[in-house]
Amino acid sequence: MSEGWLSRSLGRWWTWRPLAVPPGASSAAAAVAVFVIGAAALLGWVLDVPFLKSVQPDLISMKVNAAVAFMLSGLALWLLQPARAGARASRWAAWACAAVVAALGLLALAENLLRWDLGIDQLLIAEPPGTAGTVSPGRVAPNTALNFLLIGLSLLLLDVRTRRGLRPAQHLIALVGIVSCVTLLGYGYGVGTLLAPSATVNPMSLPAAVAGLLAFAGLLLARPGPWLLAILTGEKPGSLVAR
Repeated sequence: MSEGWLSRSLGRWWTWRPLAVPPGASSAAAAVAVFVIGAAALLGWVLDVPFLKSVQPDLISMKVNAAVAFMLSGLALWLLQPARAGARASRWAAWACAAVVAALGLLALAENLLRWDLGIDQLLIAEPPGTAGTVSPGRVAPNTALNFLLIGLSLLLLDVRTRRGLRPAQHLIALVGIVSCVTLLGYGYGVGTLLAPSATVNPMSLPAAVAGLLAFAGLLLARPGPWLLAILTGEKPGSLVAR
């Protein structure tokens, strides 16, 4: 009885609540939040403030390259908001940031999968060995790297439509949301295997998972499409499970 009432209440809340704030405003707010999380982590490295890097000292920190990539992601998403996307300079600047994010994600992913050392992990700020939860100092986690690759491609393809009116970026965005949610579930339930695919690589940090989820929301609302947004805001059981 109470579960049915709760399900119906959640269904009604998720149906109308996202529409209470204009999607553009929500997307811009998410872009700012992603930028701020990255900037805070980078400031934490510069000033050596553990809280800004990892929230808790016993958790793995957001790496420097990840902080920079999130800053670029937030900036690109901000520049691609409808109010600014019409300007040629804004579009090109956003695409340049997105390309760097995608390239950084691809390189970090190659380092993790192929056991390469491309010299980018310690390029900006060196991380001392023995840091909590860190297997490879300075290296972006493989799931975080995958998110950067997907976020960068999503930003580049944000305004691309197929002949049937579908947006390919939405499928990439959905994967970003899944990767981030799985990691947050790992932190919430204390399941280490959800934080990293292997014990030989760095796990995704908590700030990176939160920023990834915010990037997912911001990208989704930047150009609301009929597929993913309909699933998340619908009243059917599948929509409730997805949420």
